[in-house]
Amino acid sequence: MGKFKLLCRAIREPLGVVSLIYLIAFAIVYILHQLHCLEPNVATTLMAVLLTAFSSALLVSIRDAYYRGELKVLGIDYQKFENSIRIIVEVRNVGRAVAKYVKPLLTIDEESLAQLVFAEKTKFNERWTPCSKDGYSCPICAENVRGFLCPEPFNVNGEYLCWAVAEVGAGSDFGRYYHVTNIPPSDTQRVVVADIYKNDERELSVVKFFSEYGTKGKPRICYKLSLGRKASIATTIRFVGEGF
Repeated sequence: MGKFKLLCRAIREPLGVVSLIYLIAFAIVYILHQLHCLEPNVATTLMAVLLTAFSSALLVSIRDAYYRGELKVLGIDYQKFENSIRIIVEVRNVGRAVAKYVKPLLTIDEESLAQLVFAEKTKFNERWTPCSKDGYSCPICAENVRGFLCPEPFNVNGEYLCWAVAEVGAGSDFGRYYHVTNIPPSDTQRVVVADIYKNDERELSVVKFFSEYGTKGKPRICYKLSLGRKASIATTIRFVGEGF
């Protein structure tokens, strides 16, 4: 990390802001001293105190900015299975401290949701039918893992994705949370984004995005894509946590 970049990051820290306040106060006292508005002894004492406070706060802020986690997305990769491929994102901690309680959040563009969503609402009980569209049931997945969890109106904004290896023992009575992990320095983790299934007979593929329930649970949302034409799903993944 360059010295200038480190200093800019340190100034953005809470103590960095405090150090700037001390520096401004020191400058005001110095100007008043030059204008003979303060007694020399008082001005000297105040400037010494403010300069010491500024130096201490800035040094601590630089230390905190130096020893912290810093995530870098290495790229997108995939794993091949018998009937599908799994899309993953590789994330590396290039910082000098552990990035704690890191959670990946998925957002899907609203236009993509409107065009490609694979589900519809029944008129009988106002609930979602299991993986169907216009009366057509999806043939890709087994019936016991079907189910649609995205509420109406379609909105996938900041939904948790899961890690391939969740290194935090966080969870509830219902099971372990797979959407949160710790990443030590120089360690690489993988985010499970989606599984893609292809059906050549029906000339379609289905993209299953997984939520915080993990890959063993049901998909948060599915897309049906025609193999005969180009299509895209605009997505954003951002990371939140502690210490980076």
